[in-house]
Amino acid sequence: MSGAGPLFAAASREIVELHAAFAAWMGPGAGPEIFARFEAAFAPEFTMVGPSGKRLDRAGVLAMLAANRAAFGAGFGIDIEAVVALAHGADFVCVGYDEIQTGRPGPSQRRASAVFRPVQAAPNGVQWLAVHETWIASNV
Repeated sequence: MSGAGPLFAAASREIVELHAAFAAWMGPGAGPEIFARFEAAFAPEFTMVGPSGKRLDRAGVLAMLAANRAAFGAGFGIDIEAVVALAHGADFVCVGYDEIQTGRPGPSQRRASAVFRPVQAAPNGVQWLAVHETWIASNV
């Protein structure tokens, strides 16, 4: 999608960097600075619909992350592919991407859509408003 510009570029960087932080946090474990990054990334009104269809608010996502520190050990990784701008306006961008997880608890693939808004103090200058994930067919 043409015209998404700098907001799309910032959101694309944020997607890759946040998922790298997830992998570090859930892999061998990481320090509290990683969790602080999660808190800074998600808007107060953030919501996530996971691939199972369960909806979580910001507090629920942060609690899930806190409970999964070092849960998957060494070898856990997340790759991001197929990043595309789906929609955009002056104060938001919706980005689609594929998330490929490897290592324990087993490989999985998700297709996600995420909505971001510009917030200067947030990592990469964007804040996550919403995410909706679905399994890619090979996982179903």
